[in-house]
Amino acid sequence: MGLFDSISGGLAGQLGGQGQNGNLLAAAAKLISSRDVGGLSGLLQLFNQKGKGDAVASWVSSDENRPISPDEVEGVLGHDRVQRIADEAGMSEPEASRGLSRLLPQLVDKLTPDGKVPDNDSADNTLSQLASRFLGSGR
Repeated sequence: MGLFDSISGGLAGQLGGQGQNGNLLAAAAKLISSRDVGGLSGLLQLFNQKGKGDAVASWVSSDENRPISPDEVEGVLGHDRVQRIADEAGMSEPEASRGLSRLLPQLVDKLTPDGKVPDNDSADNTLSQLASRFLGSGR
């Protein structure tokens, strides 16, 4: 599983592996897979609608990922979603916003290795496996 191993290995190193950071990765994967967001393509559309299209385009392309601030993450996702993610990850809302500001560019970048957004089913499958690995479950 080249893509899956690439995602999990790279993000594990970035996040420091398991614990709260692994939980944040699992919660972010769950967010992207949720019907509420509309999958990876829905998440990207949400960022575009909130004026962060240039940043998101850099995450999908082979260019260097443009950063996004914790406040911008919360502005796009909304307070309630960020709080839900924080609760799932066992951390404070500011910690979740900071973590997501580092994690989302990397996660989207890894899910779009050829500069193309995969269909939601393919992205969901990869995200589900990734979340299971970091949660330590065999789901």
